[in-house]
Amino acid sequence: MSGPFARPTPLPSNFEPKAGSLSEKCRSSYARVVCLERRLMSSNPDHRDLPPLRVLGYILLEQLSPEGIEHLARSIQGCADSDDASILQLGRFYAKYFVKIFYRDQGRTPAPSQHPSRSSFDQKRELFSVLLTSSGCLTHGAARQLILERDDHRDLIARDYDEQYMTPEAEEYHAKVNRPTVPLQAAHIIPAYLANTSAEQLSNEQEAEAERWLGSDVLPDAEIHKRSIIWIMLQYFGTEDIYNDLKGDRIHHPSNLLSLSLTDHHRFVHQSLWFEPLKHTPDGYHYKLCVANASARPTSPDHKRAEQVVFRDKTVGTTVIPAPNPKYLALHAACCRIARMSGAALIFDELHNPPRGFAGAVPSPAMFDAVSARLEYGTRGPRVLELLSEVQGCASVVPEIYTVHQNKTFAMPKEIRDIKQFIEIARRKDATQARIKKTQSKTGGKVQTKFKVRCSRYLYTLSVDDPEKADKLAQSLPPGLTVVDLSKATPKKK
Repeated sequence: MSGPFARPTPLPSNFEPKAGSLSEKCRSSYARVVCLERRLMSSNPDHRDLPPLRVLGYILLEQLSPEGIEHLARSIQGCADSDDASILQLGRFYAKYFVKIFYRDQGRTPAPSQHPSRSSFDQKRELFSVLLTSSGCLTHGAARQLILERDDHRDLIARDYDEQYMTPEAEEYHAKVNRPTVPLQAAHIIPAYLANTSAEQLSNEQEAEAERWLGSDVLPDAEIHKRSIIWIMLQYFGTEDIYNDLKGDRIHHPSNLLSLSLTDHHRFVHQSLWFEPLKHTPDGYHYKLCVANASARPTSPDHKRAEQVVFRDKTVGTTVIPAPNPKYLALHAACCRIARMSGAALIFDELHNPPRGFAGAVPSPAMFDAVSARLEYGTRGPRVLELLSEVQGCASVVPEIYTVHQNKTFAMPKEIRDIKQFIEIARRKDATQARIKKTQSKTGGKVQTKFKVRCSRYLYTLSVDDPEKADKLAQSLPPGLTVVDLSKATPKKK
């Protein structure tokens, strides 16, 4: 991956928000976040708490709304001067309930229409008028018809025609540019799952956390669940009317949908592709196309990498089908930038791309909690299911991810080959336990001793073939470290 969003970026020392002026409270809050970040980086440039901490800093820099920024600044200022743990908890809260909401699975692809040919002008005018004036019965399929008509049945980025739109005009175009038609999808900007009425309840601890960070916006007698917290966040940083505009079936309103190819839809919902505004002209809304991976930038019909796109309203008779809402696109773009710059997106990427053979194994509720666990314990490298296999030997028992989260036993294996380096690791403050196990080789009868030391981020391993060196190493382990000799364990009865 290359480009400005290829890897996590430390927060800038100077507070330079994108727009507007800030209160002294916001500036001092940002300075406190940067100070804590620098201290963590001095101990470890890849410290496990850096991504959620940077989430706070980049939200302040984005300046999405004065109300949201002031509320975040008050929350940071409400933490005691020496209470770094609360600031990190706040960072995980915002990563989970704000930045993460735009990173999601696409869900099923709607079945294509069985009548791809265009209906008459009068039929379309009547249909679209009914759809846009209905009081909340807009289905995903009906909304797709609207936005395909609005976008001329073409991909908004590459301008390829939908494969179901087989007209002489489309066939002539694709024959000329020598590109195939593509199946177009209706991509939601604000996620469709937020309209689901089934509420995922919070634990008492999670409710207390929500009340702490959201204050009076969470009523004591109200039913609190994860989606309600997310809507509060969207109102903070978006608009006060966003819930009323998109609740229920109105989540499928054309202003919340884009016509994208399957590949670009995947990038859009995984925070790897977003749109930043350039200008608004009578011709439409002009946007810069941004990608996390420069090599994956979509190409235009002339095979050049796409740099800009234009979104337009469309009038059919007296009915206006609106272009994608700039405020929704701004929220999506800001969360993409925050996720990529902070490093949180790398965690999301790993969680949503399980090892081969386990695709689709993790249910969404478990995945949602796993994200906060990943942010909290800072594990990197192997996917979550691989960690389960290493920690508990239960890669096939996906629900056990909750147990791993609660017990806080995430640790990644890392092999060490130098004995002196292994001793230094064992003397570190975060080393919690050492294990020794002797095994006899099946060929040759040699005895091999394997040492393991568990630290906060890695499970370090060292194999020693020389029995004398192994004994000396065992005696060199620090006295304060818990040592478990598995070789002396009582054998199981057969």
